[in-house]
Amino acid sequence: MMQKDILFIDAACKSREKFLLGKDKYLRLIDSGSYEEGLKLLREYGFGKTAQEGDGLNELIYAEEEDLIDFIKDYAPKGGAKYYFLLPYDFMNGEALFKCKKLGLEEKYLTHEGALSISEVKKALEGKPCAITELNEAFTEAEKLFDGEAPSGAMVDTVFLKYCYKAMQRLVKDKNVKKFIEREVDLKNISVLLRCESLEEYQSMKLPYGTLSCEQEALLSGKDKGKITEAFKLNDLYDFILKAVDDIGNPLTGYEKLAESYNLSKLKENRFFNRGTEPYLLYVSYRKADLKNVRIVMVSLRSGIDKAVIKNKLRESY
Repeated sequence: MMQKDILFIDAACKSREKFLLGKDKYLRLIDSGSYEEGLKLLREYGFGKTAQEGDGLNELIYAEEEDLIDFIKDYAPKGGAKYYFLLPYDFMNGEALFKCKKLGLEEKYLTHEGALSISEVKKALEGKPCAITELNEAFTEAEKLFDGEAPSGAMVDTVFLKYCYKAMQRLVKDKNVKKFIEREVDLKNISVLLRCESLEEYQSMKLPYGTLSCEQEALLSGKDKGKITEAFKLNDLYDFILKAVDDIGNPLTGYEKLAESYNLSKLKENRFFNRGTEPYLLYVSYRKADLKNVRIVMVSLRSGIDKAVIKNKLRESY
């Protein structure tokens, strides 16, 4: 496929923003009062427009996400930005196939195709060379986990996530996206550090390619709120560190809600001055936020959760 001009991509992204859901429409979904009324509204908004008449939430979300993946591929700028969004699908599919193989189950839990087809992921599982060589490496390392005592699911998860980020680092050349990857890894590692009982435990689950120093990791592992706050006060992640420190001893749900929205928040701060690949990153991030928030709202409505609680669960969005 011929590479599209960056100005054309920028215009395509800007012209599509009017079709985003955003917070106002999430609130209307919540105020609709029921799961069934919410589904009607989603269809009116054009969400999952290629789904069949009468399809439920999962089908609508699947159709919407498939449309987004097509956009990611068709309008990808130079610099490998698409891999930031596509590789997680490939490694999730790889992990699902690997677990099914080890457990003797039929293939299930597969998601959308990313940079690779499902067929290509299967061939990599069989030991055949893959264009994403890191997937071959993930299968090899995951297999080694079973040499001794059966590993936990979290250990297998970490292997595939680690090699997903390794592939991103190799294939993504755009400096803005590389910064996103670094910060995403940092925020995930902070969460792991504050959950682990020791640095040794953390090292077995640590993701590569972040920017936290050994000293910072040791400090966070010590969980001394005063020392952590003082040491990170000039760090650009200070606000997130503060939230994480406040959550020490409790589930880190507040921190993780903020962390999930970090990259989108940064893009939104400069949305009137974004240039290069940034409009593409912003638009795709908005679409991904719509997918996440629709699932949060609709599942909550189906479960009968209070409206105020649902509103508090919403992530950063358009």
